[in-house]
Amino acid sequence: MISEPEYHSEQSIEDVGVTLNEVEIIDKKETYSSCQHSKKLLARMEEMRGDDFDIQIIVKGETINAHKIILKAASKYFQGLFNSGMREAIDDKITIEDFEFDIINSLVNFLYTSKLEVTSDNVFAMYQASDLYEIETARNFCSQFLIDSLTHRNCFELFFAARLYTNKRLMNEIIKFISCHIDFISKSDGFLKLNIEDIYQLFNSESFIFTSETELFKSIVAWISYDKDNRREHLEQLFKIIRLNHLPPKFLIKHVRTNSMVQKSQLCLHRIMDTYEHIILPPDNTVSEMGGVKRLEIHRDDLMLTEPEDIDPGPNVKVFDQMVSILGLEFHISPGTLERLNRGPPHGLPHGPMGGFFKWELVVFIWCDFSKTWEMTVKTAITIPMGTTSSQGTFKLPFKKRLMTKHLKIHIHRVPPQSFKVLYHLPKITKKFDFF
Repeated sequence: MISEPEYHSEQSIEDVGVTLNEVEIIDKKETYSSCQHSKKLLARMEEMRGDDFDIQIIVKGETINAHKIILKAASKYFQGLFNSGMREAIDDKITIEDFEFDIINSLVNFLYTSKLEVTSDNVFAMYQASDLYEIETARNFCSQFLIDSLTHRNCFELFFAARLYTNKRLMNEIIKFISCHIDFISKSDGFLKLNIEDIYQLFNSESFIFTSETELFKSIVAWISYDKDNRREHLEQLFKIIRLNHLPPKFLIKHVRTNSMVQKSQLCLHRIMDTYEHIILPPDNTVSEMGGVKRLEIHRDDLMLTEPEDIDPGPNVKVFDQMVSILGLEFHISPGTLERLNRGPPHGLPHGPMGGFFKWELVVFIWCDFSKTWEMTVKTAITIPMGTTSSQGTFKLPFKKRLMTKHLKIHIHRVPPQSFKVLYHLPKITKKFDFF
């Protein structure tokens, strides 16, 4: 029976006659990194805070032990304080009276653990403390909490808070939210009681990106009509914000031009006629906004896709729970349909003149409440090259102009049954509201 060799932990390399310099290793170089190292280091410093610390924070009689190096690394405020030679740095004690103990304790713990509990009760105090002490990540967490908590009832309170805090990111997200739900929000007291400076800042913002120009005009009229005697003088200022060439021509002529307040403004009427001429006789090879505010481009991070829905032969009417901002459509052709098409097009199926692709005429309508009719907004064609695989069978249709509607009609001519599914591109910030 062969016994296993014994290994003794006390035995060194020198004891067995080998040195590290004598071990042959191929010539190479590696750089190693550990995502756990910094976490373990902070966790160890957290464990040491009980009796191994170099700074104490006194908050309304209670003490928080900490390390200067952690506070300095996380906060420019504390970095400046400890490098200033002020009494707090020399005495190794800081006294804070402006915030409750729980708020400061949570922020200091966050510096060690990277975890911060934000609630509806502490979010404003947490934001103010992280803003004062320049703990940027904690402040961003609070901002995101407020963004996620937006409703039609609190959006203007948060609008004013963001302006007070000079928080541009928070302000932009709030404006996006309002623009996404302007048809609903424009009926609220919070909106109707805004002053001209607030309403102009809102509508003139480059972040007001999700509202259709139709809803923008209706909102301007609603705001002025709430106190017409004192606000009618602001019509021209606000009218300049509207991109008139993004309005449906019928709405522009039958509803905007005939509005009683617009009729009394030569500036408004002149802009309408310029826009109408531009629609009838567009300049060659040029694109003109015909005035209005330039908005930010919508980033894909601002979008969400709905669940796929079947498209049936003939008109397909989609009724949303509330008016939504539709930014585009996406059509997926089914794998079974692709397989059948690639074997050879059925008789009568639309296909390209050279037989290299299949084509279906696509028309999109939205319901106009003013005219009580369906109005065509997009007419194009879905083209699918022959040989397309299931992973490539997608047709995307982004809308150049903002559409806000509760009713949408899609008609794909001569489409085989169960061939397509449609997904709607909506703002990610879209929320479903209850009624007032």
